[in-house]
Amino acid sequence: MSGWRLGARSLPADGEVENGDAFVLRGSPQEALIVVVDALGHGPKAAEAARLAIAFLDAFPWPSSQSVVPLIEGLHEALRGSRGAAALALLLRGAEVEGCGVGNVDLRCVQASLPVTLTPGILGSRMSKLRVIRGRVNPGARLFLFSDGLSSRSPFHELSLAPPEDACAQALRAHRYSRDDATLAAAYYDE
Repeated sequence: MSGWRLGARSLPADGEVENGDAFVLRGSPQEALIVVVDALGHGPKAAEAARLAIAFLDAFPWPSSQSVVPLIEGLHEALRGSRGAAALALLLRGAEVEGCGVGNVDLRCVQASLPVTLTPGILGSRMSKLRVIRGRVNPGARLFLFSDGLSSRSPFHELSLAPPEDACAQALRAHRYSRDDATLAAAYYDE
């Protein structure tokens, strides 16, 4: 089947019961939304901020939104008064990718090149003017969105050889920082 295949995994910091990281995967192979949220810190207060983010994302009117910008702006408002969070969202429509990230989240591309410039700030507290990622990918592209609980030196090219869910599980097993919550979401584009 052509289109997008998605997967994600998240683990709380060692010794924690609640997770301050979260993710959302929605859509179909032709049109999908993928979001990684990393609330500041870890533990119950971070988990509370993550739950606020997920509640907002679950209620967000997608796919009617034509851009990720209203999603990120709305998430910023929804997190006011909370601990705050970093987040990265990608809207995938066929080979077209639009994204926006705020804070210490990241994106790695394998067999794809996207102009990734994240926005400094903390959702719910302060945020600079949003920087939008736009581009087109070819079949075979592998996109990895992750929180700072996963090493940015993870072998993403090697991980991309496994199916999305398996790649996320392998990465969290071998490349996460156990002292922090960690989340990895993967989006694979195939013909």
